[in-house]
Amino acid sequence: MTIKTGTCWQEPACPHGVARVPRKQRQLADSVANEVVNRAVTTMQAPLVEELQQRMTASTGRRRTHSWRTLLTVMLIDALERPGELHCTRACDVAHRLSPSQRARVGLSQRLTYRQLTGAVESLGRAATETADPVTGELRSSVPLSDLLTSLVRAPIPDDLLGSRNVAIDATDLESHYSPHGRNNTKRGVPKPQGRATAKDPSSKPPRRRKGGDLPILGADGRTQHTVDPDAREGYRAGKNLKPKETFFGYNLHIAVGVPPEGERAQAALAQGLVICPAGADSDRAGLQVIDALTRQGAAVDRICVDRGYSYRLAMGWARELQRRGIDQTIDLHRTQRTTHPGPVPGTIFVDGHLFIDSLPRSMRDPGGFPQMQTVEDRLKRIAEYDNRIPYAFSRLGRPDRERGTQRYRGPAVTGKVRCPNNPASMRLDPASRPTTNCAGRECYCSRTITLGPDDFLRERQDHLYGTTKWAKDYGRRNHVESLNASLKTHHGGLRRGGIRVQTLQRTGLLAALVLAATNVRILTEAYGRDISAPAPPNTTDPQPHAAGRAGRTPRRPRTPKRGTGPHRAKDPPPRTPTDTTDWLPATKAHKC
Repeated sequence: MTIKTGTCWQEPACPHGVARVPRKQRQLADSVANEVVNRAVTTMQAPLVEELQQRMTASTGRRRTHSWRTLLTVMLIDALERPGELHCTRACDVAHRLSPSQRARVGLSQRLTYRQLTGAVESLGRAATETADPVTGELRSSVPLSDLLTSLVRAPIPDDLLGSRNVAIDATDLESHYSPHGRNNTKRGVPKPQGRATAKDPSSKPPRRRKGGDLPILGADGRTQHTVDPDAREGYRAGKNLKPKETFFGYNLHIAVGVPPEGERAQAALAQGLVICPAGADSDRAGLQVIDALTRQGAAVDRICVDRGYSYRLAMGWARELQRRGIDQTIDLHRTQRTTHPGPVPGTIFVDGHLFIDSLPRSMRDPGGFPQMQTVEDRLKRIAEYDNRIPYAFSRLGRPDRERGTQRYRGPAVTGKVRCPNNPASMRLDPASRPTTNCAGRECYCSRTITLGPDDFLRERQDHLYGTTKWAKDYGRRNHVESLNASLKTHHGGLRRGGIRVQTLQRTGLLAALVLAATNVRILTEAYGRDISAPAPPNTTDPQPHAAGRAGRTPRRPRTPKRGTGPHRAKDPPPRTPTDTTDWLPATKAHKC
């Protein structure tokens, strides 16, 4: 009998020269590492899982075979073993590969089947689906999806790394596993939409499962559905890694990352919030959902750094909502936003969304932007040109009125940044360090207070002047979220098409949150050197570490070994006592007292 090297097939020799059908040998599955199980179990000890266990467990009827904590732990183990992937079939294999002690630690008392696991994911997805109240028409869900995803992502992070009040948000693409159908129908003369995906009331009757031949159709949101996934939509992604920009079908993951305050040392980025939406959906709405989810989790957000995917939206949908929440933003401006407009009163102008006096020289009104391939020397020179405009700008006075959307600003002569002929006190300043305005003989607002409303370029307004040194330092911290996207897809994970193979927005978001939580665990282990499953270090300041026993009991004395059980050791002679008050020396043959 001969066995092929490197394969698991054996071909017995036949004396008649007729080849037999090869028989496949049974392969032994690898066991699950204890450290992976410990990290998954520690992560799922979060308060969210306990609350989910109470809200998602029925009080009547047959009890669940497996708890929600057990099911989430098994799926997280699969995400930890295979970076960037989470398949329900492999998660079931994880349950079979666990040792008896590991099964007891996870909570598996019975056999876990594929139907049980997928049914649990589907049940949790239905609980997170918004339904309309027939009486009030309000959209509600048993478990808010944004809160569920954010809690799962934050579960592995220790409390000392969750105190940042500055947040950066960015969106990354998650391509659907299912292929599009009927994209070229318009070229053949066939109209794109073939029908509606849902009934008149989508909350009362679930949509029928579509096949590839029925596509494309109009989805419930009015957008074209090209795949069998009812929630996947067509979106745009920029080119990277030598790949051109293109469109894709799937979802957008809006991830929030805590950034260190200005002046503190930067650390490895950790995902602290997650919201999933169909590709091409409104990014400003998803960004606000991330902020609200973080607020409900106890994270007080004061400042946010975002790119133009959020800040370029309408002011009433993004900037005004941030103002209502008391959050300042640091943003980059599009070339169409770097313009000059007349101010609300004579003698003032709006430059790059900020209020200036019209004495600002024309050579300083448009220094230019910051292109991507700009060198460091050119960038520093451009920032210095923007710093020269600071003396002519109005300064914020107090906090904004959240209800009315107004903000007060003081003139530069009051704050002592310029010398105005209409303000005698400012003319006593040093002319070598303060520029002098050309307000002589005319009315000006260099020494007055102006109130701006939500219609006065609120979309472009920010407390740090655009292009200045403070703005560059603050906006540069947005790279933390870009670093996390690279960790999710390259360095500490490999999230790509096929890594998640489920349908609907809720189920895809649930698995994506577990994949992102596994990425946080790897970042903590590799970048921070912190194993979340390791026991806490002992308290060295406690003089009696063994005294923490039952109340009213004396700590037990250490046990004395029996005589004759240890190795024989010769006794030393007793030490001699010195006879005088001089420094003591041992009594030897060379030195005697």
